[in-house]
Amino acid sequence: MTLDELNLHFHAVEQLNSARERLQSMSLFLKAQSLDGMPQGSGRKRKVEQLSILIDQQAEEVRRMEKLAKASEPFVRQFIDTIQDNLTAQIFSLRFLAGFEWAEVADILGGKNTENSVKSQCYRYLRVDTDN
Repeated sequence: MTLDELNLHFHAVEQLNSARERLQSMSLFLKAQSLDGMPQGSGRKRKVEQLSILIDQQAEEVRRMEKLAKASEPFVRQFIDTIQDNLTAQIFSLRFLAGFEWAEVADILGGKNTENSVKSQCYRYLRVDTDN
């Protein structure tokens, strides 16, 4: 598997996570607007209706992105399952399956891991793996 293929999946996961966050924010905002107990003016009601429509559209976008990410996930997972070194496999899983940024991967792994060290280990593995 190439870095480009892994990055395609990473970006699909990243976009999916962003879409989910937007949906959650919109839903929380709608809930706060419609359940505050205050009298509703006609203009406010219209805005709530428009937001409800946007939430439905965002939910559809999340479902579309989930399908996209799920389509490539088995290939990425199968590739990661072939990695013999546990730390390297964790780096790949955190980055390409969970969608964490390099700095987050380093923080999760702890120890002396840095953003540059986990990134380097990933790229070094891909170079070695493609040489075989």
